[in-house]
Amino acid sequence: MATATFATDLAAGAWTQIADGATSKTVCIQAAQIPAVAIAIAAAAPLIGSAAFVVLSPYSDRALTLDIIAGDKVFARGLDRASQIRGYTVGV
Repeated sequence: MATATFATDLAAGAWTQIADGATSKTVCIQAAQIPAVAIAIAAAAPLIGSAAFVVLSPYSDRALTLDIIAGDKVFARGLDRASQIRGYTVGV
């Protein structure tokens, strides 16, 4: 079971996969910059127009910890513009 930190740049127009339940059981995500970040937990990346996500921002929650299982994937994108997240994953 490996634990690793990460930092990921995010585009506003595309989802980036940041964790996979096949290899991670826990993921902690922190908004690293001021722009808001969208986080989705799904089997595949949501459509850009989808409203099925949670938001990390300086005006709400800045961090999120998730327990995930095989089949879950965690995706992130800048909500209004490019952004960055950082965090850690705990392997299965």
